[in-house]
Amino acid sequence: MAIAFLKKMFSSPEDALKECIGTYELPSFPRVGRDVLTMLQDPEVKTQRVLQALESDPGLVARVLRAVNSASFATRRPVETLAQAVSMLGLNELESLVVSATVPALVNSSPLPPAAMRDFWQASARRAFVARGIAERRSPARAPSSYVAALLQDMALPFLVHHHQAQYGPLLSGWKAGDLTDLVGAERDCFGWDHSIVAGWMCDVWRLPQGLRGAIVSHHEDEGAPSEVRVVSHLPEGVPVEDCAPVCSAVSHALGHDEQDVENLIRWASQMSGELSSSLISAGQGSQRRARRA
Repeated sequence: MAIAFLKKMFSSPEDALKECIGTYELPSFPRVGRDVLTMLQDPEVKTQRVLQALESDPGLVARVLRAVNSASFATRRPVETLAQAVSMLGLNELESLVVSATVPALVNSSPLPPAAMRDFWQASARRAFVARGIAERRSPARAPSSYVAALLQDMALPFLVHHHQAQYGPLLSGWKAGDLTDLVGAERDCFGWDHSIVAGWMCDVWRLPQGLRGAIVSHHEDEGAPSEVRVVSHLPEGVPVEDCAPVCSAVSHALGHDEQDVENLIRWASQMSGELSSSLISAGQGSQRRARRA
């Protein structure tokens, strides 16, 4: 299997990423976010300890509250404090919140033009909403993690497009246009890796939760990722709802959903993705401007 082969090629995820994206270095995962994710791996962790750690980073607190009040988490009433968020959602969902409030800012460090990042996040947001909607119908407890995995499943693309414009750009353009049906196969033939494998190396470098990493790495495989995370990977950028009939049919067949229900879900997700993508695009822009001035 390609993944097993690639593990033998590189001694570390850092080495693998250097091979893929040259001298560009991924931004560091925020220390407080890293500490909180580590705490949440302990089933005996005390809620107060987690809250105290989060509150030491006001910027992260603001992003978490912005995320929990967005349409992506669909809370019934405004959430004004971290304690209220944890009380309403629980620690398990807090992990998804911290990741979704942190990683987009890191992905936005990719030097792609704003229009390209807007298209990227709008497509990612639509997949996330659809994956969450499917999970809520099948296994509600899995909805938060499926949302985050779908949102970040293609997070390697902005880096790959920038650093392999001559070769990777045409592959991705062909897939978006429908001329290329097997993007992963083309990536492996051309480079020896695919974007899901590269995203897995990014997860390793940032030490993201293993469950999230597994769902991202396997989202184009026959097994491994939750089914809703796999099926939404077939929703490329820029495809209008009326042209999503093949995806609606595939989801309906694979997951046992009514095809009209799936179409309505994709239509709703397409409408909601604009607002979320605007928020995702703005994530981290202030810190990036400060970094460029430094």
